Amino acid sequence: GDTVASNGFTVAIDQNVNVDSITNAAINPVSAVPIMTGYTSPSGIVTVSSEDSLYPGWQVFGSGIWKSVNNASPPAWVAYEFTTPTIIIGYNINGSINSGAFPKDFTFEAWNGTSWVVLHTVVGNSNSSTYTGTFSNTTAYIKYRINVTAVFSQNYVSIDVFNSFESGRLPCRVIVTGK
Repeated sequence: GDTVASNGFTVAIDQNVNVDSITNAAINPVSAVPIMTGYTSPSGIVTVSSEDSLYPGWQVFGSGIWKSVNNASPPAWVAYEFTTPTIIIGYNINGSINSGAFPKDFTFEAWNGTSWVVLHTVVGNSNSSTYTGTFSNTTAYIKYRINVTAVFSQNYVSIDVFNSFESGRLPCRVIVTGK
């Protein structure tokens, strides 16, 4: 049988197969950002507007939670700077330690060397545990960020996972397990 994870895209299967399940959820998407173990390791640079010392910004890229400081209502942001310019066309953010601290209004932005360019805007996100966004982008930027301007009910921002996807590497795959 086969499992198909389309993540909202149309998937064409060009062979005769038995499909055990079809899901819209991505399975282990590959992020353009490496799993970070510090602000600059293994590569690139993570920066934040603010952070709780127990939940530093670099952790959101693979191993833990980023949380802005308490009583520092949005806006708050976390950014990743690549070692070489990269074309990003999608991202996802997942859960937090408190669903009330999850982004409700936010932008996904790129740094053009002078100012932040808004690539994707979300106003009134209704899901307080996950969000996936895709957009058209043909420009390779060195730095990207999520800039949160409102959360559901807290006075801080918290994100558990933040992934960015390169052109041609969106979180979509087909798994063939047998014939």
